[in-house]
Amino acid sequence: CWALEGVAQTIDQLAGLELSLDGEISVALYRMYVRARTNALSYLEKGEMTTEEAIHFMEKYAPHKSPEDLGKELMQGTTDPLWRAYLPIYGISDYEMMLLASNLSSDGRREKLLPQILSRPMDRKQLSRLPYGGLLA
Repeated sequence: CWALEGVAQTIDQLAGLELSLDGEISVALYRMYVRARTNALSYLEKGEMTTEEAIHFMEKYAPHKSPEDLGKELMQGTTDPLWRAYLPIYGISDYEMMLLASNLSSDGRREKLLPQILSRPMDRKQLSRLPYGGLLA
């Protein structure tokens, strides 16, 4: 579910919730890691990095992971069909939902959009047709 992947990290912003400082730091660190993984996979796909370079690139954003674990994730992300599709979508949807949340002011539009986002699986095109969903563009 394209939209739900991004909502997972932006639910606090879309629902008007406040996270603790630890929660905000955790979300920020996880986002950096997911984006680094998504970018590293893209570089590998395009042949712009070797696996070793991609692991080194990701290490900056994933200090809690060993190089071996990062290598396994990259291998999985470049060979397993499910992970090849899932990982880039996760990173992209998180980024775009974060942009949507930041574009919505606190005048009630977020609260109206959230139930629609959570009501059914949608792709980017379907989401953009929702009221205020056009802010993804």
